[in-house]
Amino acid sequence: MMNRLVDSIRRTARFVQNFLQLFTKDLSREEFSKLFGHETRGTYEFFLRHAQPTEGEHNRFVRMLRFAWSLFIAFIGKLSPARRLMYGVALVLVVLAILQHDRTADLFYAFLIVNFLLALEMSDRLITRDELEVARDIQESLRPEIIATESGFELAAYAEPARNVGGDYYDILRHQDGSLLIVIADVSGKGISAALYAAKVQTALQLFFEQTQDLSDLLSRLDAHLHNRLKKNFFITIGLLRLQPNGKAEFCRAGHPPAILYSKEKMSCVNLQPKGIAVGLRSNDAPAFERSLEVEKIKFKPGDICLLYTDGVVEGVNKVANEFGEQRLSLLVKTFSMESASTLKDRIAAELQQFREGAELRDDTTLVVVKRL
Repeated sequence: MMNRLVDSIRRTARFVQNFLQLFTKDLSREEFSKLFGHETRGTYEFFLRHAQPTEGEHNRFVRMLRFAWSLFIAFIGKLSPARRLMYGVALVLVVLAILQHDRTADLFYAFLIVNFLLALEMSDRLITRDELEVARDIQESLRPEIIATESGFELAAYAEPARNVGGDYYDILRHQDGSLLIVIADVSGKGISAALYAAKVQTALQLFFEQTQDLSDLLSRLDAHLHNRLKKNFFITIGLLRLQPNGKAEFCRAGHPPAILYSKEKMSCVNLQPKGIAVGLRSNDAPAFERSLEVEKIKFKPGDICLLYTDGVVEGVNKVANEFGEQRLSLLVKTFSMESASTLKDRIAAELQQFREGAELRDDTTLVVVKRL
């Protein structure tokens, strides 16, 4: 009798242990931080964009109720018609169970319906996630193979998208005369739409570079090509750095952050910031875009460094919303100027990770290091 009781207790304990393990497997503080942090905030912001405004109501309580109702309607509106109906049936069953105490079975049926809908939504999400993973692999495959030493320069690059895929990209185009074109670009926005535009820009620039090596003409052709092909509120900032084997270089940018140029001789950094508006921001005046562009000429000496980056680098924030900043980035270039381009890239990437302290990556982060040998 005692043995059966002990066995029963052990089986119950194992069941409870397995049950708890099922729901707490791989659970960590970071998971809770992620759930109640950027996942919750992202979900709220998504439905907020589709919710009806509640301005004009002076009663705070009524305004709060209307706001909650508008979020609920936005949520319902994103379900497919059949799933929306099933969800409505579940709500009716819950209300009936609350109003009539002898209808507890309705709660069970509502529970089944909600779990069925949850399984369908989860399936959709997992399929989408798998497709995004494939898209990420494709985007990474489009990045150029960086040979550490080319045409008298050492090159290194780092890229981290804020989501599975991003709108940042970099490229290295090689010309038959031995020159290199370093491209860094940032499509406004994040996610799959920005990634698709980035791929379109990359393909167009590769084609146009075979036709012209003039940087302002190259950007003008790109702007003309994309004019009326970009959706409203989309634009692209681009930085182009053309390197000659003899150390001469040209830099041109279309609305992109300035490049950082470190002089080994002067042991100091300066910003390269020729004028230029972003691609996709002009109206119908094509000459106005070309007139806005300036090309800055540079002469690299041995040990000189040029750092190209997207705004996600300097605008990255930590948990108290402090930005990384250009000054910190320039200091890193100066501090590790004696290192190789690859090591400098790794140092900056590590500093960015440490600075964020686990804070959410708000924007795609990309940088390219160019060092004259």
